[in-house]
Amino acid sequence: MGLPNFQFETIPDGLPPSDRDATQDVSILNDPVRKNCLAPFLELLAKLNSSPHVPIVTCIILDGVMSFAIKAAELLGIPEV
Repeated sequence: MGLPNFQFETIPDGLPPSDRDATQDVSILNDPVRKNCLAPFLELLAKLNSSPHVPIVTCIILDGVMSFAIKAAELLGIPEV
């Protein structure tokens, strides 16, 4: 049932461990995510695209909180939605 090979990958959100509850408030999360997530996201995309076990990334689906992903898509020439 479902997609047994579907997996999620994570990247750091840029918040120190002492701010664990900050992730419950999107307004607090926006600034650190915008400032800190581009580099880890680019590293994740590079890891995925160099893996012989998964197809290359051909599209990035994002939302307003993931505005850093627009820059990643531009840098790598990957369409984004």
